[in-house]
Amino acid sequence: MMPSCGRNASLVFGDYDVDGITAAVLITEFLTAAGARVTYYIPHRETEGYGLKPSHISNPGIVNNIDLIITADCGSSSHEAVDSANRAGIDVIITDHHMISHSIPEAVAVVNPRRSDCPSGLENLAGVGVAFFLVISLRKHLRDRGFWISRDEPNLKNACDLVALGTVADMVPLTGDNRILVKSGIDAIHSEPRPGIQSLMKISEIQSPFLNTEDISFKLAPRLNAAGRMAHANTAAHLLLTRDCVKAWNLAETLNALNGNILDIQNITPALIDEIESLKPYGTGNPEPLFLARNIQIVSSGIVGKNIRRLILSARNRLSGMRIAAVQFNVASPLSEASEICELIYRLRWNSWNGNRIPQILVEDAIFSLQSPMSESIIKNND
Repeated sequence: MMPSCGRNASLVFGDYDVDGITAAVLITEFLTAAGARVTYYIPHRETEGYGLKPSHISNPGIVNNIDLIITADCGSSSHEAVDSANRAGIDVIITDHHMISHSIPEAVAVVNPRRSDCPSGLENLAGVGVAFFLVISLRKHLRDRGFWISRDEPNLKNACDLVALGTVADMVPLTGDNRILVKSGIDAIHSEPRPGIQSLMKISEIQSPFLNTEDISFKLAPRLNAAGRMAHANTAAHLLLTRDCVKAWNLAETLNALNGNILDIQNITPALIDEIESLKPYGTGNPEPLFLARNIQIVSSGIVGKNIRRLILSARNRLSGMRIAAVQFNVASPLSEASEICELIYRLRWNSWNGNRIPQILVEDAIFSLQSPMSESIIKNND
């Protein structure tokens, strides 16, 4: 069966970990290259949970006129969802690598090397590995039909970067085909990294010629996983899909901030705030990101009214560099003897006033240094 190139649309349904994200991106990129009308969907970790559910058939399925859903790294136990899709006239192709406890869903196809009737011997593949073998087979099928005569045939070796990320992150055995795929992926990253991976490597302080599996495990994967853990995995998917270097860097900064939530104020940019704002609405299961910064210089400080402190902050010893406004509510007493903040816990927002927007830190808590005296002005509130 072929994905729709003109009728309605195809949906790639992924998972919120690195394996599921890379699998969804890989399938989405291939189908796009083949001219299919395709989009992807990754569920929210807290509010939706793992796997394809009946509710997903309605939205994003039916409401977006989807006629084919392809799962990535999930779906082997989604019997109810597949039944709902069948009743709605939506075909489902499952690609997965998780254990199958009972019967397989009544999908158009269930591509899972852990099926009891699968002779491939590829049961150690990660979800992205299964997706990779699917598109290899689909590319050959299209080649046999003469499909690529009128368009460029994708070089799937370039997609091995995604396979390397997902395979290493999912901690499957790095033997046999997995070892070959990961090596090819690292070679692809060394030779011509996609903007998202290049930006993530730079922000993780990884030199391209020296990237290895440990770097993926302990530097790249945690930052990609931070999107699904702290906010929404779409941020990681956007990073891997974009070909815009500026956007890639902004997304990498967002992931770096979410990972451990340590963000030096000198790295705050308008694009970063916009990306964080895109995570709204906040609420149960989707909390507003909270950040930590250390060694912050207080440029100026003043009290507005009785309990609001307004500050101008700068990175320590960088008074001539980037400065940012900050506000702290419910202040119990004036700040009379401090010139530095040892640790700052804060939220990052736009302060919109009179048609203008300026970056602003909302101070949640702070540890002040009392090493140097500093007088704080009292600003009268005329309102």
